[in-house]
Amino acid sequence: MLAPPRSVSHVASRILSHAGSVCAGYTAPKRADGVRDMDDVQPQVWRMALGQVNATIGDLAGNVALLRENILRARAAGARIIALPELALTGYPPEDLLLRTSFLSAARAALEDLLDVA
Repeated sequence: MLAPPRSVSHVASRILSHAGSVCAGYTAPKRADGVRDMDDVQPQVWRMALGQVNATIGDLAGNVALLRENILRARAAGARIIALPELALTGYPPEDLLLRTSFLSAARAALEDLLDVA
């Protein structure tokens, strides 16, 4: 049976030494033995919001308004990350709308409009 790890920071140090060395925007320094030292790292807390929207298929302007509202509400609550449903911009399922180049162009424009608040 394996012994339990010594501490969470020890486990994090071992993971970071093998997986890439970046933790919440901070690169931990390497010790002499090559292991990343997480004991001196002060982790950043990122608040995450979940945006629940009832998107309408093909209503790009209405969906942008819903998404914009959710993004602004999440930001006001202090969130740095917001998770939104897949295809929230186009509505689900867009099916044949994706075959229309005019819809794809409008969806791209709507996305670029939405990036102003994101």
